[in-house]
Amino acid sequence: MVQLMEYHIVSGCVVETRRSLLSASRKKKRRGTRRAGASSEKKIKANEDAEVLRLARILNTNFMERGGYHAVLKYSDERRPETYEETRKDGEKAMRKLRELCNKRGIKLKRILVTGNWSTKRDCKTDKWHHHVILCAEALPLLLQIWPQREITIYSIKKQDLTGLAWYLYKNVRQPEDGSTKYKVWSSSKGLDKPIYTEPIPVSELVGIEPIPGAIITCQTPTYDPDHEQIVGSYMRCYLPERPKVRGGMIILPKAKKRGGRKRE
Repeated sequence: MVQLMEYHIVSGCVVETRRSLLSASRKKKRRGTRRAGASSEKKIKANEDAEVLRLARILNTNFMERGGYHAVLKYSDERRPETYEETRKDGEKAMRKLRELCNKRGIKLKRILVTGNWSTKRDCKTDKWHHHVILCAEALPLLLQIWPQREITIYSIKKQDLTGLAWYLYKNVRQPEDGSTKYKVWSSSKGLDKPIYTEPIPVSELVGIEPIPGAIITCQTPTYDPDHEQIVGSYMRCYLPERPKVRGGMIILPKAKKRGGRKRE
């Protein structure tokens, strides 16, 4: 039995609201036979969108409120690895060194690593492989100890919805066209905080998500099923000035402020 439900995903100050048909039974559905090449272009796009949102939730949960840095690690011609695979290994090696330094100083490392092989400016493949590191503020001085400072560019992370940053990072990695390898787009340190999923509640309409009082809506769109080519739900993402509270699997939304003013005599 399926029922139209609404639930929230809370990632820091960002709240996503979804309405979709969910199964009331906890039994797992039997997976059908999957044929090679059966995924349509729309299905691939939907999977890509889901991966970006997964990264965005991790970024918003761990780096939006506490702040942090976006460091771009580059290579001089003398130090550049010969292949992209070697570059990926070199990035992971640098992250292990960073973790060791943080452990010695009692710092809890929070970081995301993306190794780019695509130029987002020129929209083409590049051999100037580089690393994007999103990390907590305490770890930045230690990163400067293990990477040449002339080959690093640093940006501070602002308190805002970081979904745009997630898209940028994701687009820095392009999979091989022949499908020979499937690169993992990003890796992270252990112990990162996870987004909170609230308990689904029944709703009567597919559309009509109520905006949260005081929130800035950054995305509002129907949910599309690429396999059956039909709308199956609705989606809204918004940004709040403060992180909302979640109790007992339910989100405690702020109440709308009452209008003031003098009463007429």
